[in-house]
Amino acid sequence: MADFDFNEWANLHAVDPEAFDARKDAVLAQLVERTAPENRLGMEQALFRIRMNQERAKSPLQSAMQANKLMWESFGVLRQQLEQLTEATAESTAHQAPVLKRGSNRLRLINPDSPELADSTTTMAGAAESSVVETQQPAVPSAKVLAFRASNKPVH
Repeated sequence: MADFDFNEWANLHAVDPEAFDARKDAVLAQLVERTAPENRLGMEQALFRIRMNQERAKSPLQSAMQANKLMWESFGVLRQQLEQLTEATAESTAHQAPVLKRGSNRLRLINPDSPELADSTTTMAGAAESSVVETQQPAVPSAKVLAFRASNKPVH
């Protein structure tokens, strides 16, 4: 369907609506055939629902509105699944890295030349006041949370 020409389809519908419907059905059948087997049943069910709505509709506008409603219902289901996946991923990686919450206007910046980083490389062995040779610990990055503003206005 990469070579779709809207004007050609519109002209066909204007000249011969039955030929338009036959061509549309053929294109949709090809699309269903090319769909992965695990998704084919869902595609066929969606097409069936759209066709039944078209038959029951009193006007083409009502049919289009029903198809639009089905699309948004499907979108809502996909959005819920995405949110569940995002939450599951965030929970599984919570121990690995901090996650900024949705809607946060803050950036976490790490400056490798920060004096705080240099101070964090001090040894832990000296704290016990023992004569043990001090070993240098790896630097622990520090982060500052800064409010992000554009043009001196808070970002929504």
